Amino acid sequence: NLIMTVLIAMVLVYTILGGMVSVIITDYVQFIVLSIGMAFALFYCLSHPDIGWANMVSTLTEARGEAAFNPFHPDSYGWVFVIWMVCMGVFGSVTWAPEATRSLTSKDVATTQKTFLLGSAGSFVRLASPALIAIAALPSLPMIHNCRHISSRMGSRARCRMHHMPYPWCSARS
Repeated sequence: NLIMTVLIAMVLVYTILGGMVSVIITDYVQFIVLSIGMAFALFYCLSHPDIGWANMVSTLTEARGEAAFNPFHPDSYGWVFVIWMVCMGVFGSVTWAPEATRSLTSKDVATTQKTFLLGSAGSFVRLASPALIAIAALPSLPMIHNCRHISSRMGSRARCRMHHMPYPWCSARS
């Protein structure tokens, strides 16, 4: 509690003394640090010999087969999941504060369209990079994607509860 109180006091002091300029500079520095970290993690995931693109694809294929790549496969997520993701993408992007500000503060429709067109690449990278890093976790954790292996090592009472999650962790349902 003491550390959190000191950190909050520091933030309040530099915000009061520096105003919005200090907040903008802090946001920019955070963006740079997070971008460097994400770029390093992405490079590591794609270039590491035990993870890499080919190993990610082969591990997903081994764990889920066609269902890993086809959301409409009978063993995959289905139409409800796809509709839900589309709704989350559309409504989440429309109501996200930076996107709403971008559209509400431009001088005309053409400027708004140009701003969204130029910003779409950055938005895609910000969404796709963490997803790719999450997919890279599967080949780096070899025991998790094979529930039969876990069950055989732990006995007949073991149940793989991970298949209840909406992710392709388990190749067998128990």
